[in-house]
Amino acid sequence: MNQVQRFWAEEATNIRCVREADYDAALAREAALQQRLNEADQRIDDAAALLQRAQQLIPSLQYNWHANTAALLSQLTKDSPEVGS
Repeated sequence: MNQVQRFWAEEATNIRCVREADYDAALAREAALQQRLNEADQRIDDAAALLQRAQQLIPSLQYNWHANTAALLSQLTKDSPEVGS
């Protein structure tokens, strides 16, 4: 994908073309990146839900959540079967 071959079409003016294989590779790369983005977004949503759950279970976290967030999320992730699936 580093070297997409471009060329001018003889039949058309001012149109730059790419080979079909290069175009397909670019589309596949885009789809793979979109999938990774979707998965990362889902992990963020899962972490936010865990934090909200923890805040409901432990009211003191509502006032001091920033100090405990990393340790709490780590522990809840280990205990929660729905995260990371």
